[in-house]
Amino acid sequence: MSTDAIRQELQVKRYQIEQCGAYRPWNIRNADIHMFRMLSRELKRRGETE
Repeated sequence: MSTDAIRQELQVKRYQIEQCGAYRPWNIRNADIHMFRMLSRELKRRGETE
């Protein structure tokens, strides 16, 4: 996955967590948070910042 694709997916997940969190089921919200953390770690591993 390219760095640009990771950054775009981080933006989507951040929006889903912040704006849609109250309306989504808890398990989907937890999956969004997990994916956000995983993508953030991948950027850090590559030496990039958010």
